[in-house]
Amino acid sequence: MSSKPAIPQMPFRTEIPRRAPDLPATQRKSPMDTLGPEGKKLVVGRDIRLNGAISSCDCLVVEGTVEADLSETRSIVVAKGGTFTGKATVATAEISGVFDGELTATDTVTVRPGGIVRGTIRYANLVSERGATIEGTLGVLARKAEPVRALIGQPASPEAVG
Repeated sequence: MSSKPAIPQMPFRTEIPRRAPDLPATQRKSPMDTLGPEGKKLVVGRDIRLNGAISSCDCLVVEGTVEADLSETRSIVVAKGGTFTGKATVATAEISGVFDGELTATDTVTVRPGGIVRGTIRYANLVSERGATIEGTLGVLARKAEPVRALIGQPASPEAVG
């Protein structure tokens, strides 16, 4: 008779081990970071092509190629290597790749080094970093200026009110 050695039985565990949370390294904040967990963000990845109309998006991130009309969107980020062709109406735009078309930003357009913006650009504020290229027609949007009295904290004189 051969005798088999007894194999010790492991106790049955009903709990599933939890993975430790990933802690991101410190990095520069981008407009995407301000969306929060409930933000509606569309990322068009590298080597992806997208055509059509895009609306009701908090942030569009373009790493591939997008040909679209963009509306009702808070911000667009065209990453290095990304290309956006078409019309975009946003609050903020950050361009590190190529934007070709009509861009209207009610707040700020930022063109990073290596970024190229071609076409008609309307903006409230424009930031062009060294190495950025802007070609086309530029137009400043009317801003609702804060009265100087409010900035310096002085009451308005009766003659100035009108």
